[in-house]
Amino acid sequence: MNAFLQIIAQLVESVPGSVWLESRFFPFHELKNPRARLFDAVFFSQGAHGALGLAWMQFEGREDELVTLPFRLARYSEDGDLIMLTPWSLREASGDSALYEAWRYSQHTQNPMRTARDGRFSHRFTNGEPNLLALNIWSDSRNTCVRLESQEAYKIFRTFNRFQPDSMEVDVLEYLNQQDQFLNYPKLVSVYEYSSRDIVRAHVAISTRYIHNQGTLWQDLSVRVQHARFPQPMQERSSFETWASVLRTAEQLGRLMGEFHRAMSRVRDVARLAPESNTGAARDAWFAMMMERLDWRLSEVVQTSHVLFGGTFDLSKAQACRDKLLAQVKDTTHLGLLIRVHGNAHLGQILLSNEQLFLLDFEADDLDDPKYREQKQSSLEDVASMLLSLRYSWRSTERSTFSHVFSDFIDPESNFGRHVQTTKRQFVEPRSYAPTYQKLEAVFMRFYRHTVLEDSGSAELVPANETDFDNLLKLYSFMRILKETLRDYEAGNPRAKLTLRLLEEFVAQEMGTPGSKETDGSKETADLTPSEPAHGQ
Repeated sequence: MNAFLQIIAQLVESVPGSVWLESRFFPFHELKNPRARLFDAVFFSQGAHGALGLAWMQFEGREDELVTLPFRLARYSEDGDLIMLTPWSLREASGDSALYEAWRYSQHTQNPMRTARDGRFSHRFTNGEPNLLALNIWSDSRNTCVRLESQEAYKIFRTFNRFQPDSMEVDVLEYLNQQDQFLNYPKLVSVYEYSSRDIVRAHVAISTRYIHNQGTLWQDLSVRVQHARFPQPMQERSSFETWASVLRTAEQLGRLMGEFHRAMSRVRDVARLAPESNTGAARDAWFAMMMERLDWRLSEVVQTSHVLFGGTFDLSKAQACRDKLLAQVKDTTHLGLLIRVHGNAHLGQILLSNEQLFLLDFEADDLDDPKYREQKQSSLEDVASMLLSLRYSWRSTERSTFSHVFSDFIDPESNFGRHVQTTKRQFVEPRSYAPTYQKLEAVFMRFYRHTVLEDSGSAELVPANETDFDNLLKLYSFMRILKETLRDYEAGNPRAKLTLRLLEEFVAQEMGTPGSKETDGSKETADLTPSEPAHGQ
């Protein structure tokens, strides 16, 4: 047996559970005392002072999942070591450029590579050859992403299921590489695969063309919405132009999502991606899955809300709202197609590059179980997800959200109190145009539907009847708000209060609760083009 493999196995088994839980890349935080054992490893470099490579580990209680650990085994301890047993230390090396240089060299000299326990690690090219000289590295509990010298982005999948090892993102990107309907996505360059024992083929990593960008749309759009909603005195024209740019972005976003869904409705050769008619047995399976997930999410949200916030939020009619939405959808004759959707569409998944928008990350959402992620959905799931993200962006610019906090403890006669009042007076409500969330949403929806329906081949993608369309969209919106509430609970995100407030408002509006009203601006049905402000404003 390889001596380095023995050392790594001992080091992995000796890592205390608390160390795993504190590690930024660890994916199984639900385990109270995680214990790991080494499954296999591939070595890119071995020498007198250590080794570099990838290790795959199993954790007790999650034996169906393998965790990928880019490692550096060093003879001397360094900052950032995961664990140390004299004289060796094991380091998580996803941010180590030496790992990628060793990877590049080994893959060019040997493909496939044999792993330490008689497996295979291989790569295949789909669009050119990769170059693994790392420039920038980003990592979280799901993936590690690296920008490479040859203008490629590189992603390591932190986990994969032993019994469902194929990555949905790889399947989607391989299909998109072959079509010409949707082009605003990162082009796939190469795929890295691991096989061993009962694992036929697991997708471990991918490289894609790097997209030069100005960041995600979330931050850019939120800044522009803030400027459009609250102009400074005598500078209303500038804010008016910003509002017009916000609406143009909503148009682009609607077209982007429509083009993606239109492309996914045309898959023919890949059964895992091919669209299905939402009728018969496929409809029954889809509806049963929707009911199961909706009931679970609603139960979790109501219970957790009561524990954390007591009776602060009125969710007493949430169950009745659930019954109403399911009944409306169940009675609908035509629900459109079931396709492979993005699964986690939001403004943070959209890159802004030279005034173009690019859609990223097609791996669906790890908050859902694998069975639900495999289920094909209506394209309106992505639409509902994007609409909620737009609403978050709008709400993030609310100036009155924390105004009561200042009045409670800040002396208005103090220096800081006067500064706060002066700052608040620097912004005014626009007089010659009316920026509202409803107008933003209407523009997005108008161009999404136009894009989907302008091609006769995609006419069946969504329900043709307006009422059926709205009912299905409401169901997905309800489910998405519940999901984001659970996500905020798990992450300890204070945004959970905002999400619960949105849930409370959604339920009240659907159930016709007296006093319920739009909180993001008056309902807009008029012309969507902002009128130009008076000269000089």
